[in-house]
Amino acid sequence: MVWRKAALDVLEVELEDCDGSGAEQLKRRFDPRRQRIDLGRAPLLRFVIAREPGSGRWLLLQLLHHLIGDHTTLEVMHAEVRAVLEGRGHELAAPQPFRNLVAQARLGVDAKAHEAFFQEQLADIDEPTLPFGLSQVHG
Repeated sequence: MVWRKAALDVLEVELEDCDGSGAEQLKRRFDPRRQRIDLGRAPLLRFVIAREPGSGRWLLLQLLHHLIGDHTTLEVMHAEVRAVLEGRGHELAAPQPFRNLVAQARLGVDAKAHEAFFQEQLADIDEPTLPFGLSQVHG
């Protein structure tokens, strides 16, 4: 099930003056090996904010379940946040409902469309890409 709307949790915490940098404190306190995101409660994304003692700057910790994102997702998300902070939010594409992605994944694209896409993308490659020039890797 994909929720049409879900409130984003933003938790504000206080950090200690004498317990390491603010970033270190947040990493320890919200270590993903000990923090679990409830799969039954959308969204599978949380934020923790804190004012860093001594510097007064604000820190943000992003907790994201791997079911909804990967490294590429994070890069896109961070680029969009940067654009908004730099006053370029108007340049961003209109957000698309997540259900569109789910529908595409469930309905799929036929194999011929995938084949045509990759033939076009790889059309100018005429030799294998070999790591370190190694072609004989067995034995």
